[in-house]
Amino acid sequence: YFKINYHNDEVWFIKYSPNGNYLATGSRDKKIMIFDTLNEYKLINVFKLHSEAITYLSWNSSSTELLSLSFDQILRIWSINSNKCIKELDYRSIMIDSRLSCAKFHSNYEINNEIKIASNDGKLFKIQLFEDKSIKPNIILQFNSNKSIISPQIQDFTIQNNFIYAITLTNELIVFTLDNLKLIYKLQFNQQPISISSVSKSFSGINSNNSYILINLKPNQLIMINTSSMMDSTNDNLPYIETFYYLPNSSSNNYVLRGCAGGDYNPQMNNYNYHSSIVISGGGQNGEIWLWGNEGNVLHCLKAHDGLVNCVDWRGDDYFDESRGIHWASGSDDGKVIIWGV
Repeated sequence: YFKINYHNDEVWFIKYSPNGNYLATGSRDKKIMIFDTLNEYKLINVFKLHSEAITYLSWNSSSTELLSLSFDQILRIWSINSNKCIKELDYRSIMIDSRLSCAKFHSNYEINNEIKIASNDGKLFKIQLFEDKSIKPNIILQFNSNKSIISPQIQDFTIQNNFIYAITLTNELIVFTLDNLKLIYKLQFNQQPISISSVSKSFSGINSNNSYILINLKPNQLIMINTSSMMDSTNDNLPYIETFYYLPNSSSNNYVLRGCAGGDYNPQMNNYNYHSSIVISGGGQNGEIWLWGNEGNVLHCLKAHDGLVNCVDWRGDDYFDESRGIHWASGSDDGKVIIWGV
């Protein structure tokens, strides 16, 4: 591994671009940094318009734009090519009374300028944003849970197979249809979910044709949800819990941890022996990173950070390096980002 040490405060979010060419990092120091993975992770951009800590990052499908959220409650979209903020959204413009918790680009964003945004007052929006700031954001569709007795308070969501999988502060996994934001399914947990991510398509798991989402739960657990039955909207089968992963000696009660799961480590390489999928998460106050196998068995405990590891992410299974294998990265309260090779 090697360390990147440019932030001067805690690193809260890291995310590789879909094409594997960039790594974006967001910090409590209010900065977003972009690194070129094709050039030894050279720092190429620093975005500094946010006035509070960076809480969320998301790439568009073409890896040309990056979306950011901050405690300042301004959503910003950044152009990697022009090195500037090209779109902004103030939470007050969409009439919510709580913080913006997460957001994602639509898969056809380059055509329709559409993003999805969730908030902790139980709202989910489909919105059009425009570079011309004189054009107000267009709310195309909205799900509002205020009609119910208890708001689901959406904490995070991911998009997979034409469905939105969201987790709530009321201990639920809720599933929406992507096109019309229709709520179609709920699953209750006995612990609070704090982050959710789609799993690499090449994650072999039990069946290579399956699809999964990974959910971090407070205080010391991850769960893998099998979502294969949702790939066809006409299928009446429901998602189910596939595997549990326990964080040994966890100190994560008051923190948001973001785990990841990756695939086959380039099984076409005849001289590369480790081909099984793996799940990774931080969780120890002393900088531990835990790696699990498909059945929830602990494979390794890594220690290179000097503080809580908040987030880990895969570069992607298509990007194999002879010297490092598959890249993945970790971000920590020690202000460092570490690039790993498996």
